[in-house]
Amino acid sequence: MVENCNGIVDVNAKNITVRTARASGTIILSEKAFEVVKTRGCTKGDILAAATVAAIQAAKLTHPLLPLYHPLTIEAVDVDFKQD
Repeated sequence: MVENCNGIVDVNAKNITVRTARASGTIILSEKAFEVVKTRGCTKGDILAAATVAAIQAAKLTHPLLPLYHPLTIEAVDVDFKQD
């Protein structure tokens, strides 16, 4: 059993390390909705542009969502969409 793991640990003295994280997801759409996304035919704006902004915000706001997670410096967020 690990002792003293009931709260956030001071990590200020730790050396900086390079870490990489990857996340993926799947969205299932009807054929009609898929066609709107594919042709960028939404009258309210570009759906993929809005999804890109949402993905970047999700990466930036990871630390408040996970208990006892330290804020990390994020140097880059790459967002890619694959339409099957």
